[in-house]
Amino acid sequence: RTNMSRLAFILLAAATNNNNNKGIVYKQSILTAVELSSIQEQVRSFCSKPGHIVQERSSIATQRVGGTLPRDDNSAAYQVFSDVNGSVSKLVNRMFGGTSSSSSNVYHLAEEVPLEVRIYEKVGAGMAWHVDDVLYDEPQIEVVFTLENTSNCRTMWKDVTIADTAHQLMEVETLPNSILLIKAGDGGFPHCVSSLKVGKRVILKCAFVKEGSKVLDNAAEVLGQFQNGSRG
Repeated sequence: RTNMSRLAFILLAAATNNNNNKGIVYKQSILTAVELSSIQEQVRSFCSKPGHIVQERSSIATQRVGGTLPRDDNSAAYQVFSDVNGSVSKLVNRMFGGTSSSSSNVYHLAEEVPLEVRIYEKVGAGMAWHVDDVLYDEPQIEVVFTLENTSNCRTMWKDVTIADTAHQLMEVETLPNSILLIKAGDGGFPHCVSSLKVGKRVILKCAFVKEGSKVLDNAAEVLGQFQNGSRG
């Protein structure tokens, strides 16, 4: 399901890169079986309730649906993603937090950015090429966690750090319990999701920000995928 030469490159980058210049990191087998199962159960329950899953209004994504999980610190998803000693937080900080132990270099789950369920299920569901909007005075790290994927959708990006443009294109069909970390703004990579033809893909989307980061004045209109349009 994956271009293995590209995947090998991606996994090598995730394992060895320890600076904040990398635009995208992909890593598999993030959560324990118990953590993954508890989040999947929470999301299934959320999606089964009328009105929770809605059609997205976006110029970037097409035919995608989803909803915003209630911010409940006792829920499985928020417990896992907000845990400063958890695997997600540790990975974000290892990849993008720099070498200093100063609190100003520490990333944590953004309070202002909701935790969203996004579902690719309708034929044609996908996402156009884009770079994520910067929402804070220090660009955030967008987190895409795959809960389920039986689809043909490919997440693709251009690694602009590679001089030879013929070798910039990377792609992967994200596996369940895998994570994509995407730096917003100019430091990030252009990326997209190819159109769905078969199957289903369910992801969670959130963001991590540096300690002390401030929300930009113009960010309100793009915060909250399913209230105010897509952040990408």
